[in-house]
Amino acid sequence: MSSHRKCTFTKRPILSDEKGSVQLYLAELTQEGRASGKVKILDICESIRATGKIDELLYEMESN
Repeated sequence: MSSHRKCTFTKRPILSDEKGSVQLYLAELTQEGRASGKVKILDICESIRATGKIDELLYEMESN
């Protein structure tokens, strides 16, 4: 069975047997800091997590 997910950062497919990959759900916030009901889904592959740079990549993504 193949996966249809792609890593948000590398754009490479995430295989179904890749145990180190994660999927993050980030809530969009209003100006008041409340959840707006919108969610951003990030698929992060094992190789990005292994580099230890995920925090930096998330920060850069949200800063732009």
